[in-house]
Amino acid sequence: MAILLVTLVFSGSRCCGSRKKHRKGYGFFMAKKKKIDLKNLEPEEQLKYEIAEELGLLDKVMSEGWKSLSAKETGRIGGLMTKKKKEMKEKIRKEEDERERLMEELL
Repeated sequence: MAILLVTLVFSGSRCCGSRKKHRKGYGFFMAKKKKIDLKNLEPEEQLKYEIAEELGLLDKVMSEGWKSLSAKETGRIGGLMTKKKKEMKEKIRKEEDERERLMEELL
């Protein structure tokens, strides 16, 4: 009997059914609500909020915060942010190439 109890203690098993209530750091804490001014954000943050709005997640983010989103939802936002950043870089590169071509034609 003593060996069984020692095994249960060292293996992390509990006597009761729910293990979640014994875990540390998994409580729900109320974070301070910050007012977010969507007009005065860094460009990357602004892009993140725009994509959340496109996906219909902005209301959820504004009311419950970014932590309320699932991994799938945050992954989708991150993927779309990366895609849009690449598109913007490509657009800038094409514009620079076009300017260089025009300058060469003029000279």
